[in-house]
Amino acid sequence: MNIRFIYKENVLEIVSKFTYLGIVFKTGFSFNTTFEMLAGQAFKAIFKLKSNLLKFPGITVQHKLDLFDKLILPILNYGSEVWGLNDSTKLEGIHIHFCKHILGVRGQTQNNLLYGELGRTSLKSRRVVHVIRYWLNIVQLENTKFARKMYYLIRN
Repeated sequence: MNIRFIYKENVLEIVSKFTYLGIVFKTGFSFNTTFEMLAGQAFKAIFKLKSNLLKFPGITVQHKLDLFDKLILPILNYGSEVWGLNDSTKLEGIHIHFCKHILGVRGQTQNNLLYGELGRTSLKSRRVVHVIRYWLNIVQLENTKFARKMYYLIRN
């Protein structure tokens, strides 16, 4: 198939992937490259967090989770308005790893037990809520706003 896109008399190159604001867009709607990148950044941040937590042996599990939510979750959820409904076992695994670490349990411990013990939910369930809030913000924008116009153009 010979498709050409022209913008201001310039032929645009068709590529299999591109990065925009740190999110890698690929043909086929796969965000695996983005998940790999976010996971790498989150692992670095977790290593730093763990090394700092060693200085404070009396810190509670709840405070450790609060630090995770404030320092690591923003990395794991970066750009999730776009990709948040996709599954990412890679990103979920980082959350599970940290939870198991702070509880001091074995790697074979059931994930549901962790969630119950810590009063947490999966990252995907949190992202779904985030995506819905983002969608609600778009549909409530004024008719003149670009994001709202694009949403209705795509929807129709």
